[in-house]
Amino acid sequence: MAEPTLYRCVSWIAVSSEAQAERESPADQKKRNVEFIENLDHHYPNSRGMLVATFTMAASRSITLLSDACALHEQYAELVEMVRSRAFDLLICRSRDRLGRTLPLVAALEKLCLDYGVVVVPRMSLPPTISYRELAKAEGGKRSAAHGQPARNGDARSRVKTQAVCQSCAVWVSLSA
Repeated sequence: MAEPTLYRCVSWIAVSSEAQAERESPADQKKRNVEFIENLDHHYPNSRGMLVATFTMAASRSITLLSDACALHEQYAELVEMVRSRAFDLLICRSRDRLGRTLPLVAALEKLCLDYGVVVVPRMSLPPTISYRELAKAEGGKRSAAHGQPARNGDARSRVKTQAVCQSCAVWVSLSA
């Protein structure tokens, strides 16, 4: 059996309302993200995760531009720098909505990750694969891994399709149950 692929992971922890904190508090998110990374091979065989950074965001308000988020919140600025320097492979979060309160901010962050080969992995809706190369091959390198289910059988192209959510971003949706 081949050596497991090691993925460098960043944990993103965020709540922007009391209701979100009641569903999964920052402490719970941190614990579950770490457990997810430690048990990456349970979701993606022959994969191993290594936590390289953790960011905690209290609130991003109604920010729509990634540049504004970076100017207002050090966590976004540091995350963007790590993405651009290719310092990690997977961005682990509870769900896409924890990346920002507005779709344009979420889409911009996902697009940046896509452009630099980082796969966004929402624990509540796992992408079909965490291999950026496999995801890029499935759609010619044009889409982000933001939604879907764990891989079952077959190649990436047979497991996933894209669904547009805005002009600058698309998400993966599983074809297999």
